[in-house]
Amino acid sequence: MSDIFKSNTKYAGECFEKKEAATMSTEEMYRYRITKAFGDYGINISTDDSVKFQQSYMKQQKLIKITEGIEEVLNYGKENNITMVVITNGLEEHQRKRLIF
Repeated sequence: MSDIFKSNTKYAGECFEKKEAATMSTEEMYRYRITKAFGDYGINISTDDSVKFQQSYMKQQKLIKITEGIEEVLNYGKENNITMVVITNGLEEHQRKRLIF
């Protein structure tokens, strides 16, 4: 499964600019990257199955926690007015939720 996840991430990167330019919807991006990732390993999945996979993936995303110690580092920076930048490969709409303290 980790190889499929890596392919999924690769195809997400291919879609990122289209998504940001609003020439591809979020749902279209999900369907594209999931079906392509599975296809890389000879597994053909239906659009319905790609939607189910994405729903499961999104449930698991909500369980992701930041690495131990990072919250303290971020809080230290905030308390001391230190400008920090967080770089991520995720969509802003998902990542922003993780940065609210």
